[in-house]
Amino acid sequence: MPKPPRLTKTAEEIHRNFRHAFDGLLLSSQSYDKGYKGEAARLAATVYILVHDHGQRTVSLLTQLRRKNVEFVNTGQPLNPENLLTEMPLTRMRLAPDGMEYIPQLGDPPMPLRDPMLRFKTWWEMNVMRDNRRRTFSRKNIVFHMRHSEGGGHVDPTIDKVFADIQRANTMGWVFSNKEGVFVPEYGPEYATMRQIAWEVEQTVRRHCRDLISN
Repeated sequence: MPKPPRLTKTAEEIHRNFRHAFDGLLLSSQSYDKGYKGEAARLAATVYILVHDHGQRTVSLLTQLRRKNVEFVNTGQPLNPENLLTEMPLTRMRLAPDGMEYIPQLGDPPMPLRDPMLRFKTWWEMNVMRDNRRRTFSRKNIVFHMRHSEGGGHVDPTIDKVFADIQRANTMGWVFSNKEGVFVPEYGPEYATMRQIAWEVEQTVRRHCRDLISN
């Protein structure tokens, strides 16, 4: 049986898809902030839909709406090549009596930013994590990992070694110790970094697409 023809969506239909995606971003963000870290994967899926373009078959909603040629909100300083420590400028660490966790900084960066706004390609490919083996990770790397391997689009039976090292070998290197022992954060910084990326996308949309969103 031949495949039925595909028809071009109307502008109203694309606007509705965009509103649904943006509302989903907000709902997943709220859920993550309440403690459900698994929402990082759904945040990645929504960010992917909003911003990622690849060939003719994958066209982001911002491109379809002709709103992608804007500056994106950036909340991270560039990685310092002279710093011998690991870096994750989109996140910070929070201590608790029973351990520690990585958290997004949201709208509270620790210092004035050098470039608070960036063109999309620079923003997308900017390195925002570096582990203790000097391997770097861009926003694109993190979105793709969370979407393709952690349940945003599907769950692969395999995992990229660099992300496996973060999860299994703690190559970010941070631990918490007390009289009861040494503890590694349950979730690596890629989760909190994904939440921060979603916050940046949300703020970018609020700046440039105010007429297309409902809240």
